[in-house]
Amino acid sequence: MDVLAHRGLPGPGRPENTVRAIIAAVDAGLDGIETDLRVTADGVVVLSHDADLVRAAADPVHVEGTAWPELRDAGAAAGLSLARLTDALPALSACRRVVLEVKTPDTGGLSRPEAAVGRVARVVAGELSVLLPSLAASRVTVSSFDEALLGQIRREFPGTPPMLFGLLTAGVAPAEVLHRAVAAGWEEVHVRLADLQAQPPTRKEPPTRKEPPTRKEPPRHPPTPPGRRRPDLVAWTATTAADLQWCAGQDVSAVIADPAAVLRYAPVDARSDAERTPAYGEAPVGRR
Repeated sequence: MDVLAHRGLPGPGRPENTVRAIIAAVDAGLDGIETDLRVTADGVVVLSHDADLVRAAADPVHVEGTAWPELRDAGAAAGLSLARLTDALPALSACRRVVLEVKTPDTGGLSRPEAAVGRVARVVAGELSVLLPSLAASRVTVSSFDEALLGQIRREFPGTPPMLFGLLTAGVAPAEVLHRAVAAGWEEVHVRLADLQAQPPTRKEPPTRKEPPTRKEPPRHPPTPPGRRRPDLVAWTATTAADLQWCAGQDVSAVIADPAAVLRYAPVDARSDAERTPAYGEAPVGRR
């Protein structure tokens, strides 16, 4: 089970979703990090959980409605070093596992922004196509609560995308999420810890779509391909060491955890890097 720092490892002098917070997670020996992505008005991918800077810098400036230079200056005025995804690349390359959560664009209460979703998908995909070669040694997952946005990002990559995709959910039973992910072809599901604890999934493979019945004449279209493997399960967000200890006993690939949890957690056993970060679909030796 990998332990991923939620928005990096924030602390004094290193706010969440900053380069310093990511470096702190690396220095602490964690397996990787989770961070949030938004797109500014001028098409820059930045690390930001919130749609504005009210909580981070006491400034109501809107992230997606502001150009990067103005946004950077607003953060700097409050002592906040906002980061572009490109700024974080050196720190991210030191992580063995990286989760990039793409936020649904916030249009300030306007109607559902399909055009804005498409724009975010294109910008994020374009940025990742350039940056991912520098993260070749890392397992990179793009995640989102917005399944349509996730699908649009995937469609921007012809052939096999150079990263994994994870569906984020809250308030949905893990078994239902796994079925949805199998049908859509997502490699990971990111399930809220409370939902996972309420209904821990079994290790049994979920049922897949049945093959069409055999016919004497060959079908006009190729048959449905064999069912995919069960997606890897990622839990979010562990807030205590007890949460992490509980997850260690489940069939969980990784846990996204807050500082209060990761700084007090002692793994039950020691395993190699290869065992702790398997390729998608492989069962690592000693997984708990």
